[in-house]
Amino acid sequence: MRWTYNDILIARDRLSGVAVRTPLLQLHESSSIWIKPEVLQPIGSFKIRGAYNAIAARIQTGPLDEVTTLSAGNMSQAVAWSARRLGLRSTAIMPADAPEMKKSATRGYGASIETIARSEIMTAMQDGRFNDRPGFIHPFNDPLVAAGNGTIGLEILEDLPDVDTVIVPVGGGGLVLGIASAIKETHPNAQIFGVQPVGGSALAVSLAAGEPRSTPYETFVDGAGAPFVAADAFPDFQRLLAGCLTVTDDQTKSALARLATRNKLLTEGAGALAVAAALALPEEQRGKTVCILSGGSIDPNLAADILRAYA
Repeated sequence: MRWTYNDILIARDRLSGVAVRTPLLQLHESSSIWIKPEVLQPIGSFKIRGAYNAIAARIQTGPLDEVTTLSAGNMSQAVAWSARRLGLRSTAIMPADAPEMKKSATRGYGASIETIARSEIMTAMQDGRFNDRPGFIHPFNDPLVAAGNGTIGLEILEDLPDVDTVIVPVGGGGLVLGIASAIKETHPNAQIFGVQPVGGSALAVSLAAGEPRSTPYETFVDGAGAPFVAADAFPDFQRLLAGCLTVTDDQTKSALARLATRNKLLTEGAGALAVAAALALPEEQRGKTVCILSGGSIDPNLAADILRAYA
């Protein structure tokens, strides 16, 4: 998977007037942590940046009537929303037990849904069994998706040029690699960390081992963390990242409750990972820190349970 800094600049132009240019906000009661709330995007997730950029770029290269993606939820919504805006049909292949609100939102944006077992979703992302479907958009292993995600990095540097550390939730890695590429091009000394839940921390384990490793996946977080690392992307993780942090589910739920009650921003578990990690790091180690709030697609009942227990 290869993209260039120029690809990110082109993606910024494509996304003008489409994706929200999200602000940097200070974390309530912190003078050194800022949050970038991608929960404010039209679908409530950063995924709109990569999905729209990838689809719009393909339209420029030739006829395209339909697009397909494989996703637990947020990319399904992003592809469906983008396809509808661009006048295309769309299909989302989702886990059979995906949260109903994510399925409902995906259908609401106009997509048809096919389901597979959740145990197969990650394997299918690796083995490419759906890659020959019409207009297939891989949820993370696509250079156009990564370039769209990289526009977040450009915005961070515009708003906080002296940023020291950026912490980004990691599932497949398309978000953190895109952001790291954008920032490292002009600010090579900035630290870019991924973050995963302890219960799905294949990237953290792999970086520590120096080679791709698999891990179990047992966490309430369904929008980040992974039991594997894409082998072709692993050299980019090693080159661009300062490391991958891990946080417990309790730390994540506490950060989620803090964001909801103090900053009035409701995130999903993945969206709270970066804040949980920043709060666990000493300020002298991280300096001025930006945390990516990647998405807000959380089941209302789960959100209520977390708020009752952690707020």
